[in-house]
Amino acid sequence: MGLSNLVLLSVLSQAVYQPDLQAVTERNGCSLLRAPPRGERAFRSHYAIVRRGADLIVVFRGTNSIKDWVTNLYSGPVRVTDRLYAHRGYWEAVSWEMHPMLVSLSNALAGQTNPRIYLTGHSKGGGEAILAYLWWTTNAHDVANNFPGLRGARVSVVTFGAPLVVMADEEGAASGMETAIVNYVTPLDIVPKCLARRTSWRIRGSYLESLDLIPTFLNAAWQAASTPFLGGKAAIEAFVHSTPSVREAIVYAVAFHLESLRCAKGPGFVPVGRFVELAQDGPRDLKGEAMLAWASSPGRLSFEGLWEMIVAHYPARYVEGMGRA
Repeated sequence: MGLSNLVLLSVLSQAVYQPDLQAVTERNGCSLLRAPPRGERAFRSHYAIVRRGADLIVVFRGTNSIKDWVTNLYSGPVRVTDRLYAHRGYWEAVSWEMHPMLVSLSNALAGQTNPRIYLTGHSKGGGEAILAYLWWTTNAHDVANNFPGLRGARVSVVTFGAPLVVMADEEGAASGMETAIVNYVTPLDIVPKCLARRTSWRIRGSYLESLDLIPTFLNAAWQAASTPFLGGKAAIEAFVHSTPSVREAIVYAVAFHLESLRCAKGPGFVPVGRFVELAQDGPRDLKGEAMLAWASSPGRLSFEGLWEMIVAHYPARYVEGMGRA
């Protein structure tokens, strides 16, 4: 896929959060075949299907409601194959929607030979795009038999700031997905690193209790989950001008995740596919465990430094980064 098309995927991954998705698709020479469903539901994927020329793009939406947060937090691994596990909440959301999605794709591609399909999304949406691909390949025989329009389809995955969503029993178990998935990350984005280690509740509990921030954090989490995660100027200004206790709680929540990374206890979700960092001086490939390392050691960061980590995850940052690539 050419760079202009990759920029389009980042634009669509941001636009799927917004009510003007159809206008965005039309401005970019695309047609909207399926809009995300109305209403919010936990453990259901919210996605759109877009056509550009002969290609189809499935755009999964990231976290946009408190029900999405329920899906995010249901993160324990569920077995998918003999050697692979997946993020349980995302796997349930994807599995529920795969049949109607495949029906729509098959109907839209009727008569085409070797069609090209892209699965994409930002944050939670990127994680669901990866698991949709895993579901597709795991059930490849049934898909080919039941959806003739998808026979010979070339399926690729492009994500932006996606969390890690696959856990493997042994090294190399996820190698079959390596060539089909490209993950774009920004240097300070914490989301692709949060599930990299599974920490004990004793460590997590003592860390939060030592800060005496549990009530404040719960209040901040509720407010954050109730606000659409659009990543625009208004959202940034709303955060900056929120009460100090809310800002402090969110900042310490990020610090808590950093502490979790330092206190590894057991295996975690693993990087799958190719990782490309959208640095200021241009994109660069990250190799293996390098994607879990920070551009610079965060240590005990200031509010401004931790705030930059939060903003680094916004979909607008990924659109900007792809535009510079």
